Amino acid sequence: MRFITLLVMTGCGLAPLTDGPKGSDSGEVDPEDVMMLGDLQVSPGSIDFGDVMINASSAEEVTLSNLGSDTISISSAYLDGDTAYSLTAATPVDLASGENTSLVLTFVPDAEQTYTGTLNLLVSGETDFAVIDITGIGSTTGSTGGEDTADTDDPGSTGLSVSTSTISFGTIDIGDVASETVTITNTGTNDIMLQDVASTSAGLVEGDLSTPMLLSGGETADFQVTYTPAEEVSTTAILTIENDSGDEPEIAVTGTGYQNCTICAPLLFVSTGGTASDSMDQFMSTFGLADTHNLVIQNNGDVDLEIDSITLTNDTASASTLICGTSGRYSMSSTSSMVLEAYASTTISVDYTYTGSGVCGEVSLYPLNYENTIVIESNDLSYPEYVITLGGNGIGL
Repeated sequence: MRFITLLVMTGCGLAPLTDGPKGSDSGEVDPEDVMMLGDLQVSPGSIDFGDVMINASSAEEVTLSNLGSDTISISSAYLDGDTAYSLTAATPVDLASGENTSLVLTFVPDAEQTYTGTLNLLVSGETDFAVIDITGIGSTTGSTGGEDTADTDDPGSTGLSVSTSTISFGTIDIGDVASETVTITNTGTNDIMLQDVASTSAGLVEGDLSTPMLLSGGETADFQVTYTPAEEVSTTAILTIENDSGDEPEIAVTGTGYQNCTICAPLLFVSTGGTASDSMDQFMSTFGLADTHNLVIQNNGDVDLEIDSITLTNDTASASTLICGTSGRYSMSSTSSMVLEAYASTTISVDYTYTGSGVCGEVSLYPLNYENTIVIESNDLSYPEYVITLGGNGIGL
């Protein structure tokens, strides 16, 4: 089915005109060869191209006239039947009272046989179509066919093609985006209005063509077809290039989503060098010199570990026998958020410096509060908040 968008209209009823005298060559309408759709008169009511030489082109004109008092708009016109017939029409068209417009039908037979088809017109407000029967014969000895052919202006040509009719993305990891460029070409001489790239799997398979877009004869337009699998399943989609030429190319797209993981989760692993993985208790600062140890953070899972924050908090209490207070301070080399890919790791340096006098023991005040701690917040569901306690000794003058 080849669609040509036209206009919209008013009126009702579908009937042939049979009264009145037969038209002559003076340009009068033959009342026995017209069709009415409401107030829209279609002339002729049927088309016979007769015998036409194989691969020769013959054209016939169909006149649409508004015989009513209100404006008529034709919403669509399309051809059914053999592809030897093509239709050229100026759109959109609104016919005021007494106005008329013409459509041009072209017949190009490619074999010695009879070709049939129908021209279907739909008017806004009408429930019936105007159906004009078309016939023609491909012949090795025929004429150019169609009594109006010699008087018909060249309607130009219409055609649309795409650089590929199939796209296979293969296997794509879930969450990744695969894309391929497609080129649309106007292979005819008439302008074509590109209206949309419709997808049978919208959101999963998409075409990003910016529409509406007018494509002149010979021009091209590129757009990206993207595939974004959201689950482990095979996908087949059809993209349709919707336009007003009557020819809507289709692209078949296939792909398979794949969950490339075994654990399918991030796993936070922490190495402190202390007596436990959640404790750095080995610091010893003497006479104001910093003591440095490494904190290793690793992703033991096969999905990205997203670390939202790493926060170090010192205690604020004054010095006492067991707490070095503000004279003992911790610091670290990084507090930035980060993403660790599967099995990747990062190392952070943690320093402790005691600048007080005498001897003291640095302890963590967790869980009473979060002082003398490092807190790692991540997307590990088992440890969304991982707390590392800090401790050691300070010796001053």
